[in-house]
Amino acid sequence: MANIKKKDIYTGESSYNAYKYRFNYAGKPARNFDALGDSTMLSYDALGRVIKTKNSDLSATQNFYDYYNTFTYYFGTVTGFVEKQTFKDEEDNNFEKFYDAVGNLLREVKFVEGALTGEDPPGMLITDYRYVSLYRLTKVKRLKATKPNSS
Repeated sequence: MANIKKKDIYTGESSYNAYKYRFNYAGKPARNFDALGDSTMLSYDALGRVIKTKNSDLSATQNFYDYYNTFTYYFGTVTGFVEKQTFKDEEDNNFEKFYDAVGNLLREVKFVEGALTGEDPPGMLITDYRYVSLYRLTKVKRLKATKPNSS
């Protein structure tokens, strides 16, 4: 049987909400129950990264991971290890994040509805981040929303 933990969050002097957490064989959260008894289930890949979250309303989000040796963005080219994380939400919208070898966020690409960009179909909002050698964030550049490439 999975390891179960309970956490009480007090909302007043004597009232509280009880939350339960079930863990898988690797000690990772597998199912969380909120105060109303609704649950969220988590699935992991072989490296222990969340790949799917199933909500109590049966909707789900997914996470995908890719790796690159080079990555070119507004501030130049990064060589070496770059991780791309793609998050697919309940409505099949993709959100992408690119990280360097030490975990600094290099770029975010977010889905933007057509009404916000003034174009149809919807576009992507791109934000790039730059760091100094001591891993301190020094610049943020938001690029103009663009239509996704059609292939």
